[in-house]
Amino acid sequence: MTIEKISKVLFVAHNDERDRFFQFLQEAGIVEISELAEEGVVRAFPDLRRVDSERLNALVSLCAQIDFAIEFLKPYSPKKSLLSSLKPPERMEIKDLESLAKKYNVTKIVERVTLINREIAEAQNQITKLESSIFALTPWAGLDAPIESLRDTTYVSQILFKIYKLPNERIEQEIANAGDTGVLTLVSQKRAYSYYHLICLRGDRSKYEEALSNLSAEKEPLPDFYGTFAYGLVKLKKEAADHAKKIDRLEDEARVLAADRWRLEALHDYYAIKKEREEAFYHIRASKGVFYLEGWIPEAEISPFVARLKKAFSLVETIPFPHAEGEKSPILLKNDSTNRPFEMITELYGMPNPKELDPTPLLSPFFVVYFGLCLSDAGYALILIAALLFVIFRFKDTIGKMKVIHLFLWCSVSTLLVGTVTGSWFGDTINYLPEDSIVRTILSLGVAFDPLKQTMGFMVLCIGLGFIQVVFGILIKMYQNARKGNITEALFIQLAWVVFLFSGSALVVQFMSGDVPNSVLTISKVGISTAALSLVVFSHPEYKNPILRILWGIYAVYGCTAFIGDLMSYLRLLALGLSSSIIAIVINLVAKLTVDSIPPVFGVKIGVVFAILILVGGHFFNLVINILGAFVHTTRLQYVEFFTKFYEGGGRPFRPFKLDPKYVLLNQEKIK
Repeated sequence: MTIEKISKVLFVAHNDERDRFFQFLQEAGIVEISELAEEGVVRAFPDLRRVDSERLNALVSLCAQIDFAIEFLKPYSPKKSLLSSLKPPERMEIKDLESLAKKYNVTKIVERVTLINREIAEAQNQITKLESSIFALTPWAGLDAPIESLRDTTYVSQILFKIYKLPNERIEQEIANAGDTGVLTLVSQKRAYSYYHLICLRGDRSKYEEALSNLSAEKEPLPDFYGTFAYGLVKLKKEAADHAKKIDRLEDEARVLAADRWRLEALHDYYAIKKEREEAFYHIRASKGVFYLEGWIPEAEISPFVARLKKAFSLVETIPFPHAEGEKSPILLKNDSTNRPFEMITELYGMPNPKELDPTPLLSPFFVVYFGLCLSDAGYALILIAALLFVIFRFKDTIGKMKVIHLFLWCSVSTLLVGTVTGSWFGDTINYLPEDSIVRTILSLGVAFDPLKQTMGFMVLCIGLGFIQVVFGILIKMYQNARKGNITEALFIQLAWVVFLFSGSALVVQFMSGDVPNSVLTISKVGISTAALSLVVFSHPEYKNPILRILWGIYAVYGCTAFIGDLMSYLRLLALGLSSSIIAIVINLVAKLTVDSIPPVFGVKIGVVFAILILVGGHFFNLVINILGAFVHTTRLQYVEFFTKFYEGGGRPFRPFKLDPKYVLLNQEKIK
């Protein structure tokens, strides 16, 4: 449960070595670059300046363009089979990326992809506009007159209009009442609209327009082309079809380019690595001849790193120096392979500060046990273990190395043990096996208790585990205070709370069952009284007024109710453990009732088919939802009930300058 010691170093190198030095740092991946803060250097060289990278903007733009091309080509890439998609990516080396960058004109490909995307978008916009025009003109296709003949002349006016949901008789009557020079023709009726053509003397147009206004008619403008509406529709549809063919041609070209998408991905990482290197130049302070760079490095890595550095460079010096006053070093957790996966829980909450303990190994046993109690089914555990082992061995260089995978593997083992002890194998599957079955006999060997029948015992177990963890958290705080020299707080506050809780628990047991020996009862009464007095006197030393100090001390003792709330919070383990079992039992019962209630059809037991679907779907849902619940609530117990007793946090993680590819898998062992 140690935190890796991180030391500060100053690198001094000749400007000619800059590019090669940063490449060395990036490939080594063990130095976190920081702003130059060494006062001696700043005072001695006040004219040091930042180094501006001329290549950075071009690399940022190129990476963004390649990223866009990759995302654009993704839908056009060849579909992978399930087996090929499970195949881990092949390893590459930096020299492979450099060779690819020389051979492959990525700028030309990116420009072509950008042009294809723009032309497809333009063609799609044109199709949308044409389809809108086709939709608007289709109701007028039955009008045989050429469009140019429908325009107003010296003596005649013509109006095209549509009316929504009105009887034709009313429309015709309204037009007839407006005058005797109009000729009204119903062209079509579509989508609750009636489409009309009206021809009248130009001098009477205003009368007919007033009648159309009374009918809430919508006038239709004449389209801007010659010929009939039918001819125009044919022309528009042909134009839309031509645009669709153009899109097909462009998409075929995109599919050809997508076959080489892996090259774009590799080159994206190559130029991104170079971009990150250029961004790191911002932290340099340089004169005409040399540059200075400050960084953090794990103490254990300093000697071998400096040896490799001297072997690679003749004009680079490494100077260790102490932290500035008040400066906090970054945090690098150092745990064995068993506890390393649980660093994820600590990292999600926040890194410890440099002066406290790493809580990872302190929480890991509790996390494993609590997760197992929440999921509590051995059948589910076997599925999880099999899936996680497949991921670990199949993708050992990628997601198989992730902490979360190994964390869930440990939790699955715990779940297997809990499920074996409680006899939960996909719920109550054991009860459906024949009594003389060997499988039932084997699965029943490890059963120690049934949580559904011995719920009170399960509840006591959960509260007992919570009590142990809460007291453990107080003892950790006691140890931290003792290590800092705060002996008074360690003995008269933390130790007092431990005595108070143990004594109080004994009195509670006596009240509920009366089984506590008199000697223990006497010790508990003395212990709780002494602890309460200690808390009253020492909880608030900041108050010099004795009355205020005692009053606030009494309030501190009242804080014991918070511990009761903490212990009750551990009953979520009981709730989740019972719910996962009960849901699994219900799924089994529904499947059995399905088999019993659906009669065979032509000798085929249809009920069995439905029962299998219910079992597979139901247990899969129960597994997924309870994994989520177990993780969330187990994590919450660590953060709210455990960490609050001793953990301060506030540290920042160690973030070394390293190769961090997005798409390819680099053979970094050879790089180092």
